[in-house]
Amino acid sequence: MKLALIGCGRLGFSILQGLSRAGFLDVSVFDVDKSKVDKAKSLGFKPCQSSREAVEQAEAIILSVKPAVVEQACQEIRDCCIDKLLISTAAATTLSKLKSLMPQSYVVRVMPNIAVSQNSSITLLAHPPDAPEEVLEKAVNIFKLLGEVLVVDEEDLERATVISGSGPAYIAYFTEALVKAAVSIGLNEQLALKLSTLTLSGASKLLAEAGMSTREVIDAVATPGGLTAKALETLDSLKLKEGFTQAVLEAYKKLLSIRQ
Repeated sequence: MKLALIGCGRLGFSILQGLSRAGFLDVSVFDVDKSKVDKAKSLGFKPCQSSREAVEQAEAIILSVKPAVVEQACQEIRDCCIDKLLISTAAATTLSKLKSLMPQSYVVRVMPNIAVSQNSSITLLAHPPDAPEEVLEKAVNIFKLLGEVLVVDEEDLERATVISGSGPAYIAYFTEALVKAAVSIGLNEQLALKLSTLTLSGASKLLAEAGMSTREVIDAVATPGGLTAKALETLDSLKLKEGFTQAVLEAYKKLLSIRQ
């Protein structure tokens, strides 16, 4: 299957990195910034001079541009995408909006995260109710190369945008705080980072692979009156959970304010 990628920003390039790691190089790439196209070329992908050139021979198109330029990008390729699959990564751009812009294309929305670069993303996929099964299968198979895929309704995809889409930044933010704390008690930064990232990886496996609940992991580590219990008491006194919930709510409000 031939792919086209329109938009080679942070997420678009991460998708290309993952496809490269998976050995899938049959992708034509266009971005208005030629330096980004050159980066894609360095990975082995086909550089194009225009979006129309990129999509002409493609069976499926990944549209990875900012919401503000979705309409312009679609106008440029609309008549080259009849009966083709258009996969949009644009946050807050609804299926109905995409269909109005690309009435003769099959449209789906996806929300991966930047872990696609390591083939470790969780990608949410939403589609219109009348989408043909073979079209959905094609979209799912593309993103299965880049990690796990969950097919959800559009409302859940939008909610998940501020969880799994933004999630790597939250985890990195927490890791940054953990490293800073480790340095404050005398560990060097390199060791602190290694300890923090490997600990996060191990905890994730307990939750995702061993099937432990969050409470089971906490209880297995935090014995009453112990060191970990003291640390958690301090975090609770600082209302960390409430602050985190508020942060996610604010991100979701922002998404709703730009939805089109």
